[in-house]
Amino acid sequence: MREQLARQQESGQFYPAEAIAQGLEGEVLVYFVLGADGDVAAARVEESSGQPLLAAAAVRAVRRLRGLPGDAPQEALLPVRFRLR
Repeated sequence: MREQLARQQESGQFYPAEAIAQGLEGEVLVYFVLGADGDVAAARVEESSGQPLLAAAAVRAVRRLRGLPGDAPQEALLPVRFRLR
């Protein structure tokens, strides 16, 4: 999962440009459910950073996860961190 999120970050799909321009940082806790195919079937914000841009980006990023291993939990909470360097 972390590798796929890192690839999204590298390709510019992860951190919204508008959030970067505003200097927004935070952590969003995303609840997700995996389908039988290892793809994310559903995702929602469980705990927000208080920044709607980051919350929406975190859910989008988690929904893009594909082909997760069969032994991965079927439901989980994933912290998605947004940090400027």
